Amino acid sequence: MNDRTIQPRNKRRTSALDNITQPSWNRELTLEFRALLPVLTGCVLLHPEQDQQLTDVCSGPPKPKQAGAQLLDDK
Repeated sequence: MNDRTIQPRNKRRTSALDNITQPSWNRELTLEFRALLPVLTGCVLLHPEQDQQLTDVCSGPPKPKQAGAQLLDDK
């Protein structure tokens, strides 16, 4: 939280954006935060499914079955 205070201690300034700070928490920020929480919760809940999809995509296209294997599956 130190990086978000009005005068952060021990923080190296890397751009003009570092000078933009929020002096206090207000009602608008509370409303934005409350709207953001369900979105973040949804992302966390989707993580296992997304992780599996990423694994599937990274493993490449599915390998086609061989003709002989298809005949054995039909029996």
